[in-house]
Amino acid sequence: MFCASGAIVTSPVLAATGWNRCPVGYYCVFDGHDGTGTMAYFKWGSPNLADQNMDNKVSSYWNRTTRYFGVYDGYNYTGWGLWGQKGEYRSNIPAHYYAHNRASSLRAVQV
Repeated sequence: MFCASGAIVTSPVLAATGWNRCPVGYYCVFDGHDGTGTMAYFKWGSPNLADQNMDNKVSSYWNRTTRYFGVYDGYNYTGWGLWGQKGEYRSNIPAHYYAHNRASSLRAVQV
């Protein structure tokens, strides 16, 4: 944009917020509901979400990949599994739901 003096005026770039932070082709997890709070994103997964400071903190997710993802309550893909289908998002994992704030590992899986 130009101002009257002919100088170029720029405005600060606004950082993406909420769901918009999740890049296409990644599985994103958030520690807040509706894609809010801290986010971590994965192409293939993590055997220990503590490495991303997300262990037992996942409250919402968006699978923007063409793969299914398994989310587990144990490290190294053990314990129960929550299956995130291709393109699926969950804006609020209810507090009474078994997956709320219990994920410790996740990975792309063959279904």
